[in-house]
Amino acid sequence: MGSVVAHCRGGGSNWHLSDRDERVKLATTSRRASTAATLIPFVVIPAALGITITMVLVNVFPARRTKDIIVFLSIVLVAGLYILFRMLRPERLVNPEAFSDFVEFIAAMRTPSAPYLPSA
Repeated sequence: MGSVVAHCRGGGSNWHLSDRDERVKLATTSRRASTAATLIPFVVIPAALGITITMVLVNVFPARRTKDIIVFLSIVLVAGLYILFRMLRPERLVNPEAFSDFVEFIAAMRTPSAPYLPSA
């Protein structure tokens, strides 16, 4: 028997959802609502921090000076990210001698270390 049950009433066919389907629909709706409620702080908190930082900069420095500071900080951030990326030495991953070590590392990460884990 399927989860959708057909009932004939008054000569016409009406499709009704079973109790299981109604529970699934309710669970899906509640999951969407809880996901939306959970994601709201991830949007509101960074926005509030950005607004607060901007208001402090505007009140402390004149508008032209604030623009110069933000441009300078952006350049420093990009340079820092570039240096960080270079310090990670991504060229090691394409080196054939080091690539086998990398593959072994990934294989070790996928293999569970404890046999009682569910993924074992």
